[in-house]
Amino acid sequence: MLGLGLSLLALAGCGGKAGATSPDPTPTKHPATLPVATVTPIVVATETATAQPTATVPVTATPRASATSVATVPVSSVAPLVVSAFVHPASLAPGAAARWTVTTLGDASRVQVYLSAGPGASAGPFSYELSQTADGRWASAFTAPTAPGQYYFSIGLFNRAGHRSVIENGAWSVVVRGAASSGGAQPLPADVPLAPGFSYGNPAPATFNAVGHVISGSEVVSTTNASANGSALGQFFSVRLPRAGWTVDQSTVPAAGATSWSIVATIGRRVLVVQFSAGTLHFFYGNS
Repeated sequence: MLGLGLSLLALAGCGGKAGATSPDPTPTKHPATLPVATVTPIVVATETATAQPTATVPVTATPRASATSVATVPVSSVAPLVVSAFVHPASLAPGAAARWTVTTLGDASRVQVYLSAGPGASAGPFSYELSQTADGRWASAFTAPTAPGQYYFSIGLFNRAGHRSVIENGAWSVVVRGAASSGGAQPLPADVPLAPGFSYGNPAPATFNAVGHVISGSEVVSTTNASANGSALGQFFSVRLPRAGWTVDQSTVPAAGATSWSIVATIGRRVLVVQFSAGTLHFFYGNS
């Protein structure tokens, strides 16, 4: 019943307003129309990392040293030569101690000295083995022969293969003194020229061989001058002796460049022998 009454009431209410004047319709408010915003596209700069080209460094292979076979050139042997040879002292008492010294060039494996008797000497021959004391330098001590007189020596050179060459020089000699003359040692004659650059000792008795005779005379020895020029000294005596009245045996005049020599000169029966070796002068003099 209650539902029906409500329906009727609703209907009555609607009929009562039918003859009334309708008010002006209220304008419907429409929302304001906003202008449409024009959306301008914004260009956003996008920084794109661009890969930079990378410089490529070429890898060069390091050259490796390779073993190279090198042919070995054989060194030829140089034939040995004698530069100088001497005995000290040059004048010896019988059985006295002395020393050989030989200087060589080239490939010498051994050096020997051979001593043979000259006129007036009765001993020998003798052979001596030298020892190498430095490069190109050979030496040995020895004992002089007991028999007086003049002796000549030669040099035996052996190369690497052991082959021997015998080198001779007429100026290579050793004097072994004998008994002194009855008058003893005599002063050096005043007509014997003396080379500058030396001092000269006192005369001593000496026996030497010259002009085919064994002469009992005297000897004077100079000091040693290592810087003396043997060739120049040979020229000095070859010229000065004739000027002083001596007759020089031309076969004994030293050749140019000679470093040791023995010059023989005479005046009548007077005999003079001038020897030079190892920077030292020896004067032997007497009567034949």
